[in-house]
Amino acid sequence: MDVGKGEARQPDRRSDPGGTAPEPEIERLLASLEGEFRVALPDRCRVESACAALRDLLGGDPDRLAEPAIDRLAPLLDRGSVPAAEPLRAMLLDWAASRTDPRPILLPLSRARDPRLVRQAVDLLSERIRAGEIPADRGAILAIAERLAEAPAEPGEDRIAGTIGRLLAASFPERGGGPRECAQSLLIEGPTPSVRWCAGRVLDAGGGPIDPELAERLLGGESFAFLERYLSYTRASAADLLVLRPDPGREAPAVDSLRRCEEICGEPLLREAIGTLGWPAVCLGLEPSPRTPVRIEGSVPFYLSRGELPLLDGLREARRGAERILFVAHGSEPGPARAGREGEDPIDRFRAYNLIHAEALAEILDIGPLTRGRVESILS
Repeated sequence: MDVGKGEARQPDRRSDPGGTAPEPEIERLLASLEGEFRVALPDRCRVESACAALRDLLGGDPDRLAEPAIDRLAPLLDRGSVPAAEPLRAMLLDWAASRTDPRPILLPLSRARDPRLVRQAVDLLSERIRAGEIPADRGAILAIAERLAEAPAEPGEDRIAGTIGRLLAASFPERGGGPRECAQSLLIEGPTPSVRWCAGRVLDAGGGPIDPELAERLLGGESFAFLERYLSYTRASAADLLVLRPDPGREAPAVDSLRRCEEICGEPLLREAIGTLGWPAVCLGLEPSPRTPVRIEGSVPFYLSRGELPLLDGLREARRGAERILFVAHGSEPGPARAGREGEDPIDRFRAYNLIHAEALAEILDIGPLTRGRVESILS
C-alpha cells in the first residue's frame, strides 16, 4: 500500500494543470488510501504519501477530480484514528476551499465523527453560501443547521438558536411566518428527526418550558394527559419531548412503564425520580424495584425484594430497615447525532465500535505518564 513519491510525481503532468489526470493513477492512489483505512490503525506516513501524490497529480486544480472519487475519500475519515487521518482531512479541506462547488466535499465532512472537522466544514460551507459562491439549497442549509444544533448550550445560545431559526425558515419557506413559527410547525411535522431536533433547539432558546398546547400536539392527547403533571414539574423543554417521542408515528415508549411506576411508588416519588434523572435517561422506560435493607448480626445491609423478605421471617438476628425504591432507567442519547444513526447499517456500526475500541486501546498501551487528559479520553 506504500505509494512511492517517484511513481506519482511526474513533471510533465504537473506542467499541464488544465489537462485530465490519468484515471489509472488516480484509481491506484484511491485504492491505496482505501486499503489503509480498512485496518484499525492506518499508517500516517503512507496516508500522507498517497495524499501528496494525489495533490501533485491534480496540479493544484481539485475540480479535475470527479465527484465519485470524492465520494470514496470523505467516508474514510470516520474509519481511522484522527492523527492518521490528518493528511487526508487537510487535503479535503484545501480542495473544498478552492473547488468551484465544495458541497460534494463539505456536506459529507459536516457529518463526520471528529467535532473539529465538523466545525471546519460547517464554517467553510456557510461562508461560501453567504458569499453567494454556491446556491443556498435546502441540503446545504440543513447541514449547517443540524451541526449548529449539536453545539452545547452556552451564553451565546440565543445567537446560535437565532441562526438555526433563520436557516430553517430559509430552507422551508412554504411553512410561512417567522423563524419561531416555522420551528413550531417543523417540531410536529419536520420531514426528518434532525430537522425536528433543530426546530426544538430554536424553541428552547428562551430557557422556559415548552408550550402545553405544542406538547399535547407532539405527544398525543392520551399520553399528554398522563405526562402533563410530570412535564410541568420538570419544566420540560422541546428537546425533552423529542426524546420522549422520537418517532411521530409511534406512541411515546416510556408512557406504559411510567404508569406502572406511579402505581408502585406514587406520584411524588416518581416526580422526584424523573426530575433527578432527566427525561433523556427515562425516555425508553423506568423500572421501580422496591428493596428493603436487612442486616444480620451487624453485617452490611442486604437489599432484598418483597418476594425475598419472607425467607428471613424466622431469623431473629435479621434487622429490617425502611423500604426503598431502586429505579432502573432506560434512556437514549438525545440530539441529531442519534437521529443520524437511526438507519445506520449494522456493519458500519460494528466497524465504528471497533475503531473506538482501537483508539482507546492505543491510549491504554501508551507508555507515557497517565495524565488526567488520557484518563478522560479513555473513559469518553
